[in-house]
Amino acid sequence: MHDAHYAVVVGINRYPALGDLRGPVGDAALFAEWLRDPAGGALPPDNIRVVPASGTEVLHAYDAKPAVAEIVRALGDLNRTVEARVAADPTVWKRTRLYLFVAGHGMLPDGSDGALFAANVSLDELGHCLDLRRYAQWYRRSGRFRELVLFADCCRNRIDGAAAFGPPFTEPGEIENVVRIVVGYGAEFGREAFEGPVADQPDQRRGYFTEALLSGLRRPRPDPTWGALRRYIADTVPQLAAAHGHDQRAELNGDDDVVFGPGTSDDIARRVTITFASGTPGPVDLLGGRLEVLGTWNPADGPWVRQLRAGLYAVVSHGSATQLAGITVAGADLDVHV
Repeated sequence: MHDAHYAVVVGINRYPALGDLRGPVGDAALFAEWLRDPAGGALPPDNIRVVPASGTEVLHAYDAKPAVAEIVRALGDLNRTVEARVAADPTVWKRTRLYLFVAGHGMLPDGSDGALFAANVSLDELGHCLDLRRYAQWYRRSGRFRELVLFADCCRNRIDGAAAFGPPFTEPGEIENVVRIVVGYGAEFGREAFEGPVADQPDQRRGYFTEALLSGLRRPRPDPTWGALRRYIADTVPQLAAAHGHDQRAELNGDDDVVFGPGTSDDIARRVTITFASGTPGPVDLLGGRLEVLGTWNPADGPWVRQLRAGLYAVVSHGSATQLAGITVAGADLDVHV
């Protein structure tokens, strides 16, 4: 299990002042199900916050949930939990990830990339929303989690007079940690996102983006990285939308080597190319982290290409402890010159 992965999941169907949707609550439930699945996100159930949403019995926007405050509270609780864990054991930080999944009505505020409307939004109070870009920026600056994964299945069309607000969390001082990030918007900049029917469930709807996302996460995946998943979603969303007469494409960004599933990025072998200077005496050995010999090579044969998992390695003269180069493999292919 990914004991240091956490998630806030938001799905809003009931919008008394804007008009209801039929898919987001179900979309959020299915994503939370994937998060809990030991063969999926592999998160402990206690690490997942599914923010409760109002049903059709709520008649007035002022009474509808969640408001922004409920979502902020869920995020703040996890921020403090991780802060305390890392303070007690700094090695935990390397394993931390935050998932933020939101589905509902959305829009494109001035100067930003997209926002989710809270349930209590109304036409004369459009400010009840989360500016998703500002939240992502705060997490990148704060370094609270090593990885941030943001998925937003909502519209990103422009609405005049709508302002969005960022997180109320205290701004960090120095930026100490490099945060890896994945961002997936269900619609392109300035465009709408749609939901379609679910087979054999005429009263249900599913967002095309969420359907593609979950299909991509659940199918057999020889390559579990975001790069591969991103390509699958980019191809699948337009197909699902076109089948029901809609034009929709997702916008997908971030670090392609972030891994989804029970494994981690450290489990994936990276291509390491070792190039030797002219005249390098040989043969040479490649040593692993326990000083075991992983292979032997003659530099006169040209570059040495290996597939290596994350860790520390060394190139040494054959049969001796004379080190020619140290190698650190961590999350990307690597070129080494000896």
